[in-house]
Amino acid sequence: MNALKAGQDNSTGGTSSHTSYEISPLWREMTHEQVTLLDQRATEGASWEFYCGSYIHHPTVFGHKLSGKVQDAIDEYFTEIRISDKEMVTDCSCGERSGVCKHAIALLYGWVEDSDGFVNVADTLERLRHKDKADLLEILGRIIMFDLRTIDFIEDDLPAADLDDESL
Repeated sequence: MNALKAGQDNSTGGTSSHTSYEISPLWREMTHEQVTLLDQRATEGASWEFYCGSYIHHPTVFGHKLSGKVQDAIDEYFTEIRISDKEMVTDCSCGERSGVCKHAIALLYGWVEDSDGFVNVADTLERLRHKDKADLLEILGRIIMFDLRTIDFIEDDLPAADLDDESL
C-alpha cells in the first residue's frame, strides 16, 4: 500500500469520522486539478495518457473507498484507493511499492471525469435490503459460484454489525 499525505492542494472540509455508507465528501470534492497535480508528482503526468488509453472495469465507490480493475493493452490490475483527511492510501495488484502507480491515478481520473459511471455500493446494499430471503439466497449462491473465496465470509459468520465501509 502507498500512502500520500492529504492536505496538499486539498480544499476539502470533510472529516475522517464519516462512517456511514454514503460517499465520502472527500471524494465528492475532489477535482480534476487535484488529480492532475498528483499525476505530475507521481508519474510526471504519464497517468493522464494512460487513463485515456485504458479501460476501467467495475469501478465502485463505497464510503471512503474507490476500487476497480484498470486494464491496459497487456494486463488488468485490481486497484483500490482509500481516503481520509490525513492521507490517501493506494493498493494495486501491479505491485508498485515506491509510490502511487498509474493505475491508481487512472482510477482517480475516472472518478473525477465520470463519477456517475461508478457503482455506489451503498445503493446496491439498499436495494438488497428490500429483497426477500429466497432472492438473497439466489444472489448469494451466484456470488459463491463466481468466486469461491467469498465462502470464507459465510463460514466466518461475520455479524452484520461488523460490516462497515472499512471492512468492505
